[in-house]
Amino acid sequence: MKKTTLYVRLVREIALTALVLIKLGQTVYALVGLALNYRLFRSEKLHP
Repeated sequence: MKKTTLYVRLVREIALTALVLIKLGQTVYALVGLALNYRLFRSEKLHP
């Protein structure tokens, strides 16, 4: 029984960590996308 609860806890920890990493990845991806769009927008404005 102890081994099972330990295993379940480990899986839960891994799942939570994965979720946090996915959320971070999405946030970083969105920020990078915004930064790139902003740079493209600015360069287009400067050089029509």
